[in-house]
Amino acid sequence: KERQIARKFRKTKMSNLFYLIFRCYLLATCASYLGYPTISFLLLAYGVFLLIICSVKGWQPVDAMSLFFLCDDPKNNMNIVAAFVTDKIAFEKFKWTISKRIRDPKLENLHKRRDVFLGHDFWKKVKFDVNRHVLLKENQLKDQQGLSEEMSDHMQRTWDDSTPRWNVTLYPHLGQDKSAVVFNFHHSLADGVSLATFALHLSDCDECITFPKMPKLGFIKSLLLYLTLPLTFPYYMIIGLFQKPDTGVLHQGNLTGKKKAHLLPAISVDEVKQLARKKNETINNYLLGNFLLSMRQYTVTKFGEQKIPNNVKIAIPFSLRSVPENGTLLAMENQFSAIFVDFNIKDGSKDYIKHAAEQINSWKTSFAPYVNVMVVRFMVSVLPKFISQPIVTDIVRKCTLNFSNVPGPCGQLRLSGQKIHDCCFFAPVQGWTALGYSALSFNRKFYLGCIADECLMTEPDKFNDIFIRNVKG
Repeated sequence: KERQIARKFRKTKMSNLFYLIFRCYLLATCASYLGYPTISFLLLAYGVFLLIICSVKGWQPVDAMSLFFLCDDPKNNMNIVAAFVTDKIAFEKFKWTISKRIRDPKLENLHKRRDVFLGHDFWKKVKFDVNRHVLLKENQLKDQQGLSEEMSDHMQRTWDDSTPRWNVTLYPHLGQDKSAVVFNFHHSLADGVSLATFALHLSDCDECITFPKMPKLGFIKSLLLYLTLPLTFPYYMIIGLFQKPDTGVLHQGNLTGKKKAHLLPAISVDEVKQLARKKNETINNYLLGNFLLSMRQYTVTKFGEQKIPNNVKIAIPFSLRSVPENGTLLAMENQFSAIFVDFNIKDGSKDYIKHAAEQINSWKTSFAPYVNVMVVRFMVSVLPKFISQPIVTDIVRKCTLNFSNVPGPCGQLRLSGQKIHDCCFFAPVQGWTALGYSALSFNRKFYLGCIADECLMTEPDKFNDIFIRNVKG
């Protein structure tokens, strides 16, 4: 497994080096076309210089998807946070477990900025120091709400460039007889699926996580997508930049960057599956449909019927990984795309579960998720960071909600020999995204986490109550 991860890491490094050289070559070509041969030559020489530096010092250029999350905006810290609730764990045994099971070389990489001119960022390998990444907090947490408040603090953590951007914190005192383990990863290191599998492989188990099947591209379709990218790129740029942001009733104030996290009561997977079957829908469509219905009901209750917006835009991430074999350890990476779907919640008589299914199923059979991620990768990889970052950020922030559903293990897990009772995670919400919902299935239960900027949605608890009531029928 470690050799498999190392091969994947080397392959990614070569791909990122190619994009680095290609960016310099493209800019040099533009300079030559505009009649500046000296600048063109300097850009080419600069690209060769960066290639030599990376080869000699072992640096790896940051890939496009990870580079997107290195925005360094204090209101958008882009941390993914997960937690285990376990039986009591001794810290020394816990630290030993973590240090022995860290397998991914990316977790030993430090973020470095060395190229201000073109906006290149690099990963630099450093020696792993377990004492800097495995932490102990002795403060007493009364209940899961206290844990969610700690997770809120972790989500707002800012990172410097002196250490890799992740840590694992043990809270030995949760309630009377429990402990809590909080994982905090910056999104530039990995996505939610990577974090889920990382946490899984730290446990005393080697169970496989499965993913929904995505359409396979194949060589011909991949080639067509690359050939049509020069046409789709300006189209997506124009659509994204000139599209108005959602400013529905969920937005109640100015963005502060201070997030409030809430853990919802666990829901039985079998119960939700049975309710979804009655509607002849998948669990994901059932949850999303009730999400839309709850938004409408919340709006009516708080502001009245006339304040309901015609459409709300929801960002829904899709994993682009192949279904892994049993026991496969996934590499830490951002291997996902997102679709931005407009849903109409104006009509009170609509079947919102069916409405959600129609929208999502049409996207599942298309190649739009692949096109989206290719456009973002091309933009961030080729354009200088001071140009690409504001463009992509502006496109992403034009949605009201972020809905993430990460599959987890079905069986019981243990960590350092202790039983894991609960498992949950929060995916970050960026910019003016008013609300984020993260669902994780574990041990035949759904664990839902809600996160909101405190001034964008003033009463997320009311929304959560309505949502749980609708899901349970």
